Amino acid sequence: MPAIRDVCEKSFALPRYLKKHQDTVHSRRFADCVPGTSSAIEPPDNATNDADPSLSLKKRKKYECTFCGKSFTTSQRLQDHERIHTGERPYKCELCSKDFVQRGHYIRHFNTTHSTDPVRYPCRNCAANFLDRRKLAKHLQIDHDEMQYKCDKCSGQYDRFSEFKNHQS
Repeated sequence: MPAIRDVCEKSFALPRYLKKHQDTVHSRRFADCVPGTSSAIEPPDNATNDADPSLSLKKRKKYECTFCGKSFTTSQRLQDHERIHTGERPYKCELCSKDFVQRGHYIRHFNTTHSTDPVRYPCRNCAANFLDRRKLAKHLQIDHDEMQYKCDKCSGQYDRFSEFKNHQS
């Protein structure tokens, strides 16, 4: 088995970024990245192999962050992510001078903070009103002890979708 440097010329700032790259991009995870190393271990069951032709093109993450090795399906998502590393915040609110990494975050801020639109999300349990559905969900969870995800097979209730899906499996 060849060393990782014989397969890939990428370098990473931290060992954990290298490991993540190996786990998500290459079909085998190499023990370490020292020249001459040739040992390899099988990848974990959840590791993906981008070279697998059975994967649809849309599911392949072909845009990789040069800072940490994380992969994305679109160049725009990669660009938004890389701003976390560079500190760039190109979307600025003209009304309050807050700045944002992503356009969607700016739009959400503007609509929930500066909008004159009527309230879109009223609480069904009290007189509270919200411009953002996530804030309504948080309000229901905190003030009314309502969980967002309820199991229809038992009395299980979960505030996070990942916990709910875990429960179902």
